Amino acid sequence: MASAGDLPWQKLRPGFGMAWAASLLFAFLGMPSAGSETEAVAVSGSAALIRGLDTITGERQDFEVAVGETVVFGRLRISVEDCRYLPENPATHSYASMRITEQPAGTVVFHAWMIASSPALSAMEHTRYDVWLIHCVPRQSE
Repeated sequence: MASAGDLPWQKLRPGFGMAWAASLLFAFLGMPSAGSETEAVAVSGSAALIRGLDTITGERQDFEVAVGETVVFGRLRISVEDCRYLPENPATHSYASMRITEQPAGTVVFHAWMIASSPALSAMEHTRYDVWLIHCVPRQSE
């Protein structure tokens, strides 16, 4: 059996894990990380395409929720506060700030950024419902 000092991640230099996590977060948020040569600039979308799943009944529903609007799915109220994407590929490089509350108590079950390409990175924890971001809807050209 391996001792604690023999574990692979313990051989990494101190702070490496946090630097990697910060670089990943900055990449998703469209901010340059230290030492980056190219800047990815995120664009705000007009709406978010969200999928909801009721794990008990098997009901699945897709919603297009405009930024600042709220939809109801079962006992959940899903509000989209912002939706951003990288113009190169909005289908996979999208992330949205969402607030999800459970009714009738109004308990907040999720209030964070959800990332379309990595839904498990910031997932909503609920015993009955799964909700995830599919992508942001680009604004129409004027």
